Amino acid sequence: MECGVTVGITVDESSMKFIKAESAKAMTHHVTIFDRHNHNFIVKETIDHNEGLPRPEYRVMLPSRWCDCGKFQAFRMPCSHVIAACTYAHQDALRLLCPIYKAETLLNVYNNGFPVVAKPDYWPAYEGEIVWHNDQMRRNKKGRPKSKRITT
Repeated sequence: MECGVTVGITVDESSMKFIKAESAKAMTHHVTIFDRHNHNFIVKETIDHNEGLPRPEYRVMLPSRWCDCGKFQAFRMPCSHVIAACTYAHQDALRLLCPIYKAETLLNVYNNGFPVVAKPDYWPAYEGEIVWHNDQMRRNKKGRPKSKRITT
């Protein structure tokens, strides 16, 4: 796994590719201070990036991790508007990256041990109910239905 390193944060290659693409878009945004003390900003797009979003300006609230475009909440990665606001406020946008994208979180998944599965001969006998499938509950197959009429 090839990783990008920035200020002690190790991120995988696909996350860095996403952040670099969003950073390139962030260069074209214009940031206006909405509330300096609470780190709330209004970010205006100067170039249409053909993403199908109707609003030319977005609210970015850094402490509550909110952007009106919805990408920041959905992907848990800083969108171009958040990166532009972080650059304006002299903050590192990678600090807002969700921990699930960091390499150390991925490596911690494999720190746990897995028990060895015994041979089926050693499994205890099952003494519960036996469940049979019901053909009436099966979904109809896709396509043209079969005719039930008897042809003469």
